[in-house]
Amino acid sequence: MQIRKESPSTWPLPLPELEPALELAVVALHADMGVVLLRDDASNSLVPVIASGLSNAECETMGTGRVKRELFDRSFAEHRRLVVRDAWRANDSVAGLARQLGFRGIDVLPLCGASGDGVGAIATMYRKRRGASTRSVRLVECCAQLVVSAIL
Repeated sequence: MQIRKESPSTWPLPLPELEPALELAVVALHADMGVVLLRDDASNSLVPVIASGLSNAECETMGTGRVKRELFDRSFAEHRRLVVRDAWRANDSVAGLARQLGFRGIDVLPLCGASGDGVGAIATMYRKRRGASTRSVRLVECCAQLVVSAIL
């Protein structure tokens, strides 16, 4: 597990305390890689802060450009899980990132409170085209809600 940078000043939970949530998501969903992005109020964007199975440079690419807008910001704005089963066949920006990082599938789960307050997102990536079971997804969604509850 790698911690990319210090918490934004508006984030009330130290980043090391988020490691178990990402670890649970990666293990429960049988993912090969994962990343947590947090909302940084100063820049009004989601910033990758903790990664599993990714280098710092690879983690940074998860939070930049069109891919970020298409996957993370969209999931965050719509308050719903976003799934791309075969990223290599997706639009150009997602396909390019998938090939660069070596994943075929990606799930993005927004971290949103009951009132719609968004604090971040968890993404899990898979080297093979596959998705997570409904039971595993539900477990990770419950974990995500506990994280959000601890923060808000």
